[in-house]
Amino acid sequence: MNQVQHYLTRYKQAATLEEKEAVVADYQLYLQTLTPEERDKAREVMGVLWPSIKQRIDELTPMMDSLTKMLDRLTTPTIKA
Repeated sequence: MNQVQHYLTRYKQAATLEEKEAVVADYQLYLQTLTPEERDKAREVMGVLWPSIKQRIDELTPMMDSLTKMLDRLTTPTIKA
């Protein structure tokens, strides 16, 4: 299960929500290459960690949304009459 650890490390090192989502997508593709037994073991390993990962995503999502709105306001040109 070194590969599972690899994805966990990549996830922890991802700086943005988009990078974290990309790691999750890569991991899901990786799961498709495994035998059913290997897949069960990988899910077992991730199952222990997923609740804390999911909680962190839920905590970061509003902040990212807020930052995106702020950036949109800063980069949207204002029309002066």
